[in-house]
Amino acid sequence: MNRKNINIHKNLIFLRKSNHMTLEQVADHINVSRQAVAKWESGGSIPDLLNCAALADLYDVSVDDLVYFVPSRRNRVGRLVAHVRK
Repeated sequence: MNRKNINIHKNLIFLRKSNHMTLEQVADHINVSRQAVAKWESGGSIPDLLNCAALADLYDVSVDDLVYFVPSRRNRVGRLVAHVRK
């Protein structure tokens, strides 16, 4: 079985900043507290499946990219973010 590294906390920071959003804005969009988003971004905990789906929808990426994204694929996600901004 091919094991992937979970990079969700780094991806959450990258996607939020790429979309010029604050912790509060992300929290409001998915109906959680700012502290929950901060904890996910710090790696203190991870969002549950429903929140992962909501975050993926918010950032217009797949749940797989949200969880397993690696720097070699950063350009692909960057293009997705640029497309959403148009």
